[in-house]
Amino acid sequence: PRSTPKPSSAASDVYKRQTQDYPTFRPTLDFNFAAEKKLDPRITFYRTTLGSYIDENGDYRWASANQPKFNHDEVTHESKGLLIEPARTNKLSSGNNIPSGSNSGGNPGPSLVANNVEAPDGSPTARTIDYSNASGNMNSANSEYSWGDSAPAGKTYSASIWVKGTQGHTINMYLDASGQGSGNLNEAKIHRTLTGKWQRISVYHTYPSGANAAVLRVGTRSLHALTQGTATVVSLWGTTVVEESRPGSTIATPLADTTTAADYALIDGEDFTEFFNQVEGTIISSTDSLDPAAVQYPLVIEGDNTSNERHILAEAGAYQYQIKDGGSTVAQIDAGSVNITKNIIAAAYKLNDTAVTINGSDPVADTSATMPTCTKLKLGHWSTTNYFGHISRFMYYRSKVANTQLKTLSSQ
Repeated sequence: PRSTPKPSSAASDVYKRQTQDYPTFRPTLDFNFAAEKKLDPRITFYRTTLGSYIDENGDYRWASANQPKFNHDEVTHESKGLLIEPARTNKLSSGNNIPSGSNSGGNPGPSLVANNVEAPDGSPTARTIDYSNASGNMNSANSEYSWGDSAPAGKTYSASIWVKGTQGHTINMYLDASGQGSGNLNEAKIHRTLTGKWQRISVYHTYPSGANAAVLRVGTRSLHALTQGTATVVSLWGTTVVEESRPGSTIATPLADTTTAADYALIDGEDFTEFFNQVEGTIISSTDSLDPAAVQYPLVIEGDNTSNERHILAEAGAYQYQIKDGGSTVAQIDAGSVNITKNIIAAAYKLNDTAVTINGSDPVADTSATMPTCTKLKLGHWSTTNYFGHISRFMYYRSKVANTQLKTLSSQ
């Protein structure tokens, strides 16, 4: 029998909108950063230093000052959207000067094959190391990096490095410390198969009580229940260690400054007043938080700071929609818990008629809110707080959609 032809993506979208309760009118704004990988000309982007991101091929890319970073997953290369980061500091001031090896089972350690190797950014700044001739065997071979923290207990660090080796070989990476035991380190360790091209690997770890002398290890050494690596000759570059909840972008010192500046995006002036309705509207954002437990603000629509006029979406382990008018909090609605992966939050406002939903949950309403007067949209920044995560999409409707439609919009 003949198979039924599959509908095109456009036809599927039409079908979905016909069978689900979507608004019958288009949004005024629809910034699909993950799909389009560009900024609308109405958006001004700010960052005063160099930055970096991973492109759709898994390759390293520099971002000049005030250039947005459209980031991708380091393993799957899935588009993550607009990467927003606070100011961050690499604990290693010269992360490209890779040591050939230490704590490697005796003398000699892994050997330096070559300096001035072509790096992921095309510069001659990577190093190639041979782990196969370490004293003893490869099960004791690793390169080791420390940053002078002798009391890391209770702190969370991320670490990342770019590595290139023979396709099919494997390499290990650990955030380690003496005094923390030899048990399962969860996200602090990784056993990665090499692809034959430059690729980034990353880990993160909250050090337990008793930990001291924090260290990053990369190589074939088998620790913490990982299998021994098989990589022999490997090139390394861009070692980045930051005190933060999850791995952010590479800070390739000394080519880049040790500290990178914060990112944020802004729409104001006529560009704002042309799209925003002070009386009623609907706000949808899709985010991927890299610090889900922290108090963060992926977006704010605000007016006079003295009078605290604003619509704001807040993260702090859970999502909250807050409206301030004339300095008073007139609505504060809890939406639900923040997921580690993507979160879609949809909030609708009108005089005495506001609601919010997250990830397809039933909308939670408030019937006592007055409306502030707003003059700007900020993505990734409010007051002194900068967001840490990806914004994959932002949408805005000039009308308040029905609560059933709001639920559908947060289920996309």
